[in-house]
Parts: sequence; structure tokens; C-alpha cells
Amino acid sequence: MELFEACRAIIGADSSPSNGTGEVALLVKDIAESMGYHVQLEAEVQRGISEANVICFPHSTSSTIHLMLQTHLDTVDPGSFALWEHNERNPFRAAIHGGRIYGLGASDTKLDFLCKLFAAQKFIGAKPKKNFAIVGTYGEEYNMNGAIRLIRHKTLLPERVLVSEPTDFNLVFAGKGLANIEITLPFSGEEMQARLLHDQGAGQSTQSRIFRGRPAHSSQPHLGENAVGKLLDYLDMLPDQLLILDLDGGTNYNTVPVQAVLEFDLMSFPVSTVNQKLLKIYKKIQELKVVFERHKDLRFDPPMTTFNLGMVRTYSDHVKIMGCVRWPEGLSESTYTSWMSELKDYCQDLGASFVVRDFKKPFHMDPESEFALDCFEEIKKEVPQTKMITQPVTNEANVFHKLGIETLAFGPGVREGNSQTPSESIEIDNLYKAIKIYQNLIEKFCY
Repeated sequence: MELFEACRAIIGADSSPSNGTGEVALLVKDIAESMGYHVQLEAEVQRGISEANVICFPHSTSSTIHLMLQTHLDTVDPGSFALWEHNERNPFRAAIHGGRIYGLGASDTKLDFLCKLFAAQKFIGAKPKKNFAIVGTYGEEYNMNGAIRLIRHKTLLPERVLVSEPTDFNLVFAGKGLANIEITLPFSGEEMQARLLHDQGAGQSTQSRIFRGRPAHSSQPHLGENAVGKLLDYLDMLPDQLLILDLDGGTNYNTVPVQAVLEFDLMSFPVSTVNQKLLKIYKKIQELKVVFERHKDLRFDPPMTTFNLGMVRTYSDHVKIMGCVRWPEGLSESTYTSWMSELKDYCQDLGASFVVRDFKKPFHMDPESEFALDCFEEIKKEVPQTKMITQPVTNEANVFHKLGIETLAFGPGVREGNSQTPSESIEIDNLYKAIKIYQNLIEKFCY
């Protein structure tokens, strides 16, 4: 299979959180085996969804390796198909326009996996001085369980890892920490009864409104416009006694919501309502964001701790809001913990539950280490303008580095204004450039 055909196939395999990576893992296995790789699948079922890691060896299988070139094969949820204009309203249909490939995962980071696979094909059958593997993992957009399982089960024991991340060919030596939070607000008995009667046709004054935002990655929420935030600001202007029928916006923790919907009916209640509690929590988060911005680490952009309100959903008996907090290495864990404890106590006082669904510490690799300097030298041969940088993101590098593995992040895609948006794309020329860089790195470290 040639590169463009493989690109179309891998974008066409839905690996969003609701579908899992089982399908794309089998596709990758077929592609890799047709190229001559020895392939292992590490599969499991999580939340009823098929997931799998894919491990490709160009020579022979081995659990102990010197270098792992790792990429996550999962993507975010695509959101509304109508927004994917370059792809004929289908994010899983790869499209080429103006020297770029468009589609979900084009930049973050499915096509980078193919770059690694096509790069290492040159070495199939050639015995290395030090073993290496091309690895596709699952769960980066949810909890990074694929990377965790890989190491915990000792499927692979790498000395060094180059993690895929859209870095525009820069070498990343540090990233922020991440906490995904979830807040659940139960409806009162009176609200649930009123909602039931409304659904049966008793309500006659339903009002609704749609809010539009601008997508961005949650690591840089200031680059987007949060549709859920707009919804809550509007809700704050309404009478505080009303019946929430539907609050729906965003697709995941990790993306600035581009669309949100509010449906309500004006109605009085003898008890505190969900919308009153929700607005109090929203205002508390806004207060904490002001505190976040006082603590800066100027190595990052943005330099402060950030909070992204990524999603709101309405269920039969509760409303759920989800978001993520990202903080730089310069912030102490005790400070972060005190902020989360304050928010948790505030939520519980309102009768809401607060849970941290995922927690990853910041990662930092010495930019003067031999691994970093050697990688930088090889990248610079193909991309003279490359830099060593930090990124305000969290990925598998946070997992591997915590376990004492030398870890850096790198990739050909562009994140800002591109990754995880309906215009996600990558330059075709950059795919070929990445293939050459990975070939140079493999030769440098393993032959």
C-alpha cells in the first residue's frame, strides 16, 4: 500500500472515543504486515469499547528495546459533521486541497504513525545494533491507558521514547500536567417531575437557543471562543427560577466547544434549581481562573495554569459538566491540590459531586541530555529552523517520563488553530520530510 492510500484508509477508520481503536489497530496491522513487519496486538475492552496497542518490529520481536517511536491512534470526537467543509461534511473522508491532507487525525496524530512506519520500512530485515519498535497506542484523548498498559504489562521496556505530538518539527522537552474533572449536579425531585410532565406535553412555553464558538485545543483556550461559556453567560441573564430541559455542548474535556444548545421553560420552584447551582459553580471556576493566572511559568505559552470547560450534558436526573486543568512544572503540586480541594468542597456544599477522572504530572526532560541533543541535530539536518521548545499540552510523554524513561515529543503537524478542529490538516510535503527525519533518527540510534 502506498502512502496516500494508507493515509485515506487510516483517516477513514473511526478511532474516536465512542468507537475505540480496535478497527484502526487491525487496519494498521494489515498495512504493517504487508510491508514486512512483525506485528503484535495488545487488545482489551474498556467501557464496552474495543481498544488496542499495535507494536511493529522491523527485524524481530523483543520486549527490551532501545528506542520506541510512539504515536496515539485515537482521535477526539469529530463533533458536528456539518463543520467539516473540506471533507464534504465527513471527517473520516480524507481530502486533498492545495497540497494538504484534511481529515480527523491528519495532524493529531494518525498520519505521523504512517510516517514512522514508512520510514522504518527501509530497515526491515537489517539487523540493528540496538532494537527499536514503531508503536501505536490508544487512550491519549481519554486517559492514556494504552501507554500505561504497554509499560505495566512489560510488553515493551524502552530506554528512550519519541512521542508523537503536533510540534511543527520542533523538539519538545517539557509539557504541562493535566487533570480532567467532572462535576455532576442532580435535579431536585420537583425538577424531575416538572421535566417528566413537560416531556408528556404539559409544557407550552419552551424556549431554546444555539450558541456558536471557535474551536481550539484546551491547552490554549484563549485562542478559541467557548460556546458553553457563552451559554452560561446567557443563562446568567435569565430569571433564576426556570426549568432546564436541555444543556448540551462540546464533545470532550480536551477541546474548546464550538457549539452549545440551551432549552428551558420559565417556571418557579420552591427549591434551589440546577441552573442556580450551575451558575454558582461557573462563577467559582471564574474566580479560581483569576488565581491561576497569578502563577506563571514563562517557558510555556500560555504561562499560567488554564481551565477549559469542555463539555456539558443533560441526563434524566442530572446535568454533568466536564473540563480540564493544565498547570506548568513550576507550580507546586500542593498548590494545585489546594485549588481542586476548594472547588470540590464548594461543589459538595451545593449538593453536587466533584471527581478528578485523570491526573498526569508535568514532564521535563533535560534539553542538554545526549538524547535531546542527538535528536535535535538530526531534525536540524532536514528542518534548519527547528527549535527546542515546551508545549502546554499533556501526552504519553508525561506517562513514560514518570517511569524514568528518557522521553521527548516531536511531530510534523501543527497544533495551534489546526489540531482538533474541523479544518485539521497537514502539508503533504511535511509527511515526506518526517519520513526522512525518522529514518535519520533510527540510523543514528540503532545502526
